[in-house]
Amino acid sequence: MPEVTVRQYADVIGIPVDKLLLQLQQAGMSDKSAEDVISDNEKSELLGYLRRKRGKDGPEPNRITMRRKSVSEIKVPVGTPGPGHRAKPRSKTINVEFRKRRTYIKRGVLEEKAAARAEEKKA
Repeated sequence: MPEVTVRQYADVIGIPVDKLLLQLQQAGMSDKSAEDVISDNEKSELLGYLRRKRGKDGPEPNRITMRRKSVSEIKVPVGTPGPGHRAKPRSKTINVEFRKRRTYIKRGVLEEKAAARAEEKKA
C-alpha cells in the first residue's frame, strides 16, 4: 500500500488539513502533523471514532415509522343552472390527499414488554 501523508489524505477526503488534524487529535492520535504518514489502521481508527461520535455505530432503532401519501382527483358537480337554461351541468375537480402512517416495532421489544407485564401481574 502506498504511503499517504496527512495532507494528501485530507485532499483525498476533501476537508482542510487543520480539521483532519483536529479530528485525529480528538480520536487520540495527537502526535500527528501535516507531513506525517498515516497508516490504514489509523484511518480505520479515525473512521470508528467519527462514527461513534455521530451515532452511526449505535444500536439499531426499535421502531420505524413509514409515511405514505397519495393524491387523487374527484369531480364534484357545481350548482345546476336555473329553469329555462339549457347549459351543461358543470363540475369542479378537487384534489384529495390521503396520508397513511404506519409504525413497525421490532418483535424482540414487544416480547420484552410482554414479559415485563407478566412479571408485574405475578407480583
